[in-house]
Amino acid sequence: MRREIVEQYPTVKDIEVIYKDEIGRIDSQEFLRDDKKLFIHSGDAGKVANVGKHLLYDLDSVLLLKKELEGRSNSEKSTAFVVESKDSIDGLEGDLRALKEDGEIINEDSSLRITDTQRDEHSIDIQVSYTHRRSSQRNLMDATSRTTYFKIHETEEDNIYKVTQNFFNADEFDSVKELFGYWDRKRQFEGKSEVERADIRIEAISPLEDRVDFFDEFLTYNPNNWDTRNVRHLGVRQNGDQDDSFDSIESAGDELEEQIDKHLSNITELALTGKSLRDNPIVDKCIENDFFFDSAKIYCENVERARGVEISVKFKQKGRNAFDLSINKEYELVDGDRKREPFSPNFRDQTRREFRDAVVDLYGEFKDMPDLVKERGDSFDFTDLPGIGPTIAENLESEYESVYELMDAEVDNLIEIDGIGESTAERILATEV
Repeated sequence: MRREIVEQYPTVKDIEVIYKDEIGRIDSQEFLRDDKKLFIHSGDAGKVANVGKHLLYDLDSVLLLKKELEGRSNSEKSTAFVVESKDSIDGLEGDLRALKEDGEIINEDSSLRITDTQRDEHSIDIQVSYTHRRSSQRNLMDATSRTTYFKIHETEEDNIYKVTQNFFNADEFDSVKELFGYWDRKRQFEGKSEVERADIRIEAISPLEDRVDFFDEFLTYNPNNWDTRNVRHLGVRQNGDQDDSFDSIESAGDELEEQIDKHLSNITELALTGKSLRDNPIVDKCIENDFFFDSAKIYCENVERARGVEISVKFKQKGRNAFDLSINKEYELVDGDRKREPFSPNFRDQTRREFRDAVVDLYGEFKDMPDLVKERGDSFDFTDLPGIGPTIAENLESEYESVYELMDAEVDNLIEIDGIGESTAERILATEV
């Protein structure tokens, strides 16, 4: 079955197969309605595909269709981070629009640039485009044009903005992160206020007990009437150095996760009765040995909407200190039973947004956002440098103890590091830390 609908322009048969067998009737009708302004009134997937395959598709439509197709095999994730700036939302929007209108290239290697900005009363929608290169593929497929979107929202905190993003691939997240680094340095060079970004990190919540309480609170948060109390899995991570009571961090974590999984019914029962997770002896053991929760898989139901959903929340580390929220499984509730039924793209996006916003709102109850930005400024990581992902960061860590030591290097020193070219080295050394 052909699925390469960007690398080579799709044939009529490609479009038919995608609509009929890959995306399905309902989502195909919704895609055609939203993108082609055409509603095909039919309950038959073959008839929808037959009409859809004969329409005219420009490149943007093909890219959107590709994203719909990727969504069937790659779970789309939602994330958020915070930005501090003394500038108004109008000032930030004007700055970004100027970057777009000037055609400014943020990264010469990837041709990263802003391609669109849209403004409403309290937020800005931004689209960025770039070229993603895959060195392991054959020549015709080693570079793919990609587009990603993010949104800057005003918050109730002075000078604090929330940035939200949906993405399929890590390079989409990295491109937005690189844009903010470039934008911040450019504004400082021009004498404007900074736009400092900080990831929403579970480690920033202190003490360790509060990190456990964060997940405890999430299990009874019920965003927009979604019942979040049915726990399927809790992941753990050890705080700081390894505890002497365990042979290794990895084996200790695996052992605790296995014990937690065996006692999930008890943990769910605690959530259902409104009691703290700390009443569970396994959770107590985690805290005693400096372990905390960093992820959760939860089954949620919304009786009013007759829908069920399994979500995953994961706080990342080592290269991308952010959180991901994704939808794993979708259900329709019929007479008390669950039936696997994919959500429409719009409903899926709305549901993911509700849970993502719940994570951010609840996080704000445990961590002051201005403090989060300040603490981030005190600990600059290799992956905060332009064009540096987790793999190259590891290469840098083997040669330099810190970012500050690296900044004393010369271009000739940096290009000896595997994965760093001359243009990347020059951008790194131009960074203000």
